[in-house]
Amino acid sequence: MATPCGATALLEAATRGDADLVARLLLRGTAVDELDSIGRTPLMFAGLCGHTEVVSILLERGAVVDKLDINRWSVLTWAIRGGQTKVVALLLGCGATLDTHDIDGRSPLMHAALSGRAEIASLLLEQGAAVDNSGLNGRTALIWAVRTKNVAVASLLIDHGAMVDKADMYGRTPLIHAALLGHAAVVSLLLERGALVDKIDSYERTALIHAATNGPVEVVSLLLERGAMIDHTDIDGRTAVVWAVRGGPHLKDVALLLEQVQAAWTVGETGQLRRMPRFIKERAVTAVLCLKRCSNLPKELIDMIIFRCRRV
Repeated sequence: MATPCGATALLEAATRGDADLVARLLLRGTAVDELDSIGRTPLMFAGLCGHTEVVSILLERGAVVDKLDINRWSVLTWAIRGGQTKVVALLLGCGATLDTHDIDGRSPLMHAALSGRAEIASLLLEQGAAVDNSGLNGRTALIWAVRTKNVAVASLLIDHGAMVDKADMYGRTPLIHAALLGHAAVVSLLLERGALVDKIDSYERTALIHAATNGPVEVVSLLLERGAMIDHTDIDGRTAVVWAVRGGPHLKDVALLLEQVQAAWTVGETGQLRRMPRFIKERAVTAVLCLKRCSNLPKELIDMIIFRCRRV
C-alpha cells in the first residue's frame, strides 16, 4: 500500500480508511485537499486503497475530483491502478474527467489497459472514454493491452472501435507488438479482428520478422497461415529466415530442425517427419512452409545456416 510522503494526520487517516477520524479532522478545519510532498491528496490515497466511505466523505466536503499530482495522475488514475472498481464508478458519477493525461501522455483508459483491469476499462468506455488516444510514445490503450497479454481487454477495446492497426511512434502496430513479445493468443485475436499481417514499422520489419527473431513458432505459424510475406526484407536487407538464425536462442534445435527441413523440402512433403518429437515436428513443418514459399532460397544458404548452428 502506498504511503504519503510528508504525511499529515488527514493523509494517514485517508490511507488507512479511518472514516471517523477523517470526518473529525475535516470538522476541525483541516484542508480537504492538503498535499503530501509529491502533490497527492487524501482523496488519491483513499481512492487507491479502495476506501469508498472515505472517498464519499472527502467529495462531500469539497475535495477536487480532478486534482493532479506531480506526475499528473488524478484520483481516477490512482483508483484504476489500485483496481478499485467501486471507487472508479463513484468518481465517474461525480464527474471525474475521463481523458486526462499524465506526464507520459497516458489516459485513465490506458492505465486500465496496462493494468489489465477489464471491468474498469468497460466502465470508462461506457462513459465515453476516447478509445484511440495515444501517449507520448504513440501507444494506445490497445497496444498497452497487447503488451500485457490481456486478451479480454484487447477484445473489449476493439469491440468499442479501437483501430486495430494504429501504430506507435516507431510504426509498430498492435500485431507487431504481439508478435515481438510472442503472445500467440493476442496475435490470433488481432488477426481474427482484421489486423493487416504485413504492416511494417520504422525499420521496415513486419510482425513475421519480429516473431522469427523473438517469438515462439506458434506465432510464426499463425502469421504464415494469414499469408505473411516470407521474402520481405527489412531496412538492413534481412528476411524473417535470416533473423531467425541470427538471433534465435535455441540454435542447436534450429540445426536439427533445418537438417529435417532440408530433407523434407527436397522431397516436397512432410511425411518423413512423423517420427520426430512433436515440438520439433511442429517447428519443422512451419519451416517447410516458410521454405516452400521462399522458392529462391539456395540450398547452399541452408547448408551454411546448419553449419553455423552446429558451432553453437
